[in-house]
Amino acid sequence: MNRGAYYSSHKLSNRHDLKGRIISLIIGWTVFIILFSLSKYEPFQEILLEFSLKMNVSWITSVIDFILNGFWFLCIPMITGTIITLLNKKIFDEIQIYEHGLRFINKKTGSDTFVTYHNIKCSYGKQSDSFWITVKEINLNNRKFYWNDFTDDVNMKIYMMKFIIFEPY
Repeated sequence: MNRGAYYSSHKLSNRHDLKGRIISLIIGWTVFIILFSLSKYEPFQEILLEFSLKMNVSWITSVIDFILNGFWFLCIPMITGTIITLLNKKIFDEIQIYEHGLRFINKKTGSDTFVTYHNIKCSYGKQSDSFWITVKEINLNNRKFYWNDFTDDVNMKIYMMKFIIFEPY
């Protein structure tokens, strides 16, 4: 298959490796456990209850009641997010941009797949800081990446904008 002219190569950051995902999970769970412990600390509970009585506003009272009594409900989405994060596999290590498509390289599995642009679906993320990409050939389904997750992200963004039609998400 004619790939056309080669434009650039971009390696994915280590944040998507298992080690990077575990570090992000540790940070998230640490923050959750600190906030949960703080909500069970009696002097802090008294301060919050005094504040809600002084304010005498229903939504403040309900939020403080949730913080003091219902904070453990947040364990359910935390556990779900942990499982999803750990099961999320790194599909490629590097993207190479060519005139007629993208080449996805996974050094761990040894796979090297070239996909033409008409088989790639991309859309913008929030404020164009990120993008969503779907490539069925490599089982990449609507995955979000930040531009700065890749080396030489400025050139990557320029070339991808040049060759791929980005749709609104």
